[in-house]
Amino acid sequence: MLYFSKMTGIGNDYVYINCMDVKMNLNVKTDIEILKNNITKFTKKISNRNFGVGSDGIILIENSNIADAKMRIFNSDGSEAKMCGNGIRCVGKYLYDNYIVSKKYMKIETLSGVKDITINTSKYNSSTCDTVQVNMGIPSIDAKKICLKLDGENMIKEVNLKVLKKVLKLYITGIGNLHAVCFVENVENTDVRAYGSVIEKNSIFKDGINVEFVEIISNDTIKMRVWERGSGETLACGSGACASAFVSYYLKKISNSKINVKLLGGNLNIRIDSNFYVYMCGDASYCFDGKLEIEKYV
Repeated sequence: MLYFSKMTGIGNDYVYINCMDVKMNLNVKTDIEILKNNITKFTKKISNRNFGVGSDGIILIENSNIADAKMRIFNSDGSEAKMCGNGIRCVGKYLYDNYIVSKKYMKIETLSGVKDITINTSKYNSSTCDTVQVNMGIPSIDAKKICLKLDGENMIKEVNLKVLKKVLKLYITGIGNLHAVCFVENVENTDVRAYGSVIEKNSIFKDGINVEFVEIISNDTIKMRVWERGSGETLACGSGACASAFVSYYLKKISNSKINVKLLGGNLNIRIDSNFYVYMCGDASYCFDGKLEIEKYV
């Protein structure tokens, strides 16, 4: 049997599997080896909302030689992502609430580097994580991931892209993952699937891209919907919220460096310091724990 936890960060839900437990018996270790050898097939099946557990993907929590733990993120189509802002908050909660890491300041290894997180405990119970703050770092574009000349600017690249007979102005940035931010007048009326699915697979983005559609609400509030690479539209994207807040602030569309980002699944608080480090804070929640027979999913 393979044990898992279903967790969510404001609606961005994943199946979390602990691969680091030193007390793991031989059968569980064998199941995890089978899972990793069949990760694409397993992720697709387990993420299916009709025939699997149902999720935006899976996250493996592993041992790390350079941090308190390592996380690997797989989208619902089986492709691997570099970072997940909502996912890393859930990883922090999982490690803290299960007494795997007892300190409130942790380092989590990801494919986009080691991230510093801070556990904020419940005022009613100091042994339970309530919210998590993540230092997402300074936004930058990996030139190897796009077929565009950066002209020395590696924080934001403006691109005019023809999509469905309409020219859209996109602002490309990288924060955990590669993101394309598109400002719209009314995000609720935007056809996220139609535009997002085309932009995601445009050939100028070598590995695809996450697409955020952003409406400016006030000087410190934006509303966002997201089309995630490999998953489609989701209720929330933490790194996407950070990218949207950063681009809005950097382009002076808003002047407050503390930004409330409204997503379909809830709100995230983003703070940008004077050196352009981006900090994200939000909650993380358990849905349920379960177990499954690995053979049925590979």
